[in-house]
Amino acid sequence: MHGYNPDMKRIGITFLFWMVCLASLASNPFWVQMDKKILKQLNELDKADPSQVESFFLQHRRNPEKVNLGFGWSLWNTRIGGGYISLSAVIIYHNDSIISYRMYSDLPNDKKLIGKYTKWFEKTFDVDSGKVKPYRYRESSLFKPLAEYDGPLTTQEVSHEVLTYMTPYSGTTYGYAGGYSGELLSNREEFISIEPGLSSEKAILLMYSINPASRLTAIEYYKKHKDKFRNQRQVEDWIEQVYKEVPTVETLFGCSRETKESRYLVEYYSRIKEE
Repeated sequence: MHGYNPDMKRIGITFLFWMVCLASLASNPFWVQMDKKILKQLNELDKADPSQVESFFLQHRRNPEKVNLGFGWSLWNTRIGGGYISLSAVIIYHNDSIISYRMYSDLPNDKKLIGKYTKWFEKTFDVDSGKVKPYRYRESSLFKPLAEYDGPLTTQEVSHEVLTYMTPYSGTTYGYAGGYSGELLSNREEFISIEPGLSSEKAILLMYSINPASRLTAIEYYKKHKDKFRNQRQVEDWIEQVYKEVPTVETLFGCSRETKESRYLVEYYSRIKEE
């Protein structure tokens, strides 16, 4: 009769451990096929027809929840999860008609799959230095203020950075910073980069941005520099209209995303002096 051998048990456990490790090193064929199918469907779309792109994402995300941007504008953030990758899109609407969209994705982390996936991605996206660049549709159609703008500046008189900031692609979360690392919100970071070149006329133009976060940040700037602005009564009337159109906005306090009253947030940030 054989006795209990602890060494044999350790050998068995070690063998099982290495078998699991080796299995984890192999690519998951089910995930690869899932991604291949999704990318094949995407590549077959006519990307110049935004309704096809919208329908593609609607197959995976029924009943989309659009974000109200005010003044007839709205935004839909959507995503399709695959195996090793996912596809996401930001679709911009005006009166429910698609005006522009962006699509995003990334290559898988598994180095063995990068070559294969790059070939699939390149039928829709530009891939450069291992990075999948966003696919952009009619982005320049957003490089303009709201139809209500009647100020002196034209879009030809401001920089590309200012025009980009006015679009929803600069980030529609209004605030300053947040998250575990306390990073600046993308909209705030872009504003800080253009702020040194702002005049009162440019700030008023920003108050008519399609992006509500950009509008609110411009209003905040106005409240901090009122002495630079003429026709304050007209500006104040417009500010009230902005608050009516988008009474609440998404913000980031600490690590949590919240929806708060737009007026409250602007007053809050207007009282903070940056060091």
